[in-house]
Amino acid sequence: MSVIETKTGVLLTTVEAAKLIGVTTSRVRQLLISGQMQGVKITQNAWLVPESEAKKFASRGKTVGRPRSGGPKVS
Repeated sequence: MSVIETKTGVLLTTVEAAKLIGVTTSRVRQLLISGQMQGVKITQNAWLVPESEAKKFASRGKTVGRPRSGGPKVS
């Protein structure tokens, strides 16, 4: 792991952030582009993510799959 440390904390690559959170690198990029996760875009395809931001997502519960659209239909 290549650690980049700033005054505000440690910055991770999208690969490192994905491993910490337990998702794919594509998902990390989706979160960054949508603004759900904070990060710094350093080149056209490269992002750096604050470790604190990645840990925030890692502490969320693991939900798998699409959320249910409703309960059972009762006639």
